[in-house]
Amino acid sequence: MEEKKGFFDANKITYELLIERLQEMSGRDLIEATKAVRIESDDTFLKQASLMWQAAVIAYAFDIPVDDVLDLPSKKLSKLGIDVQAFFLSP
Repeated sequence: MEEKKGFFDANKITYELLIERLQEMSGRDLIEATKAVRIESDDTFLKQASLMWQAAVIAYAFDIPVDDVLDLPSKKLSKLGIDVQAFFLSP
């Protein structure tokens, strides 16, 4: 049984689950996640290269606070961020 959105432990995010959630996101979802980054004043030119943007997208995909994603161990966050970047930048 899948856990309800909003009650997800960020430590349980796997590559497969991340890709599944990213595929479920709409363009509007992506814009909403991007708006969260603007609030954090991340001025990276290419948003997909920004770890803050990647964290915001992960948080939005799992309906959890961005802080939960940012609290992940650095190696796990970096790996998930690379997965998000690859998902959106690959053909």
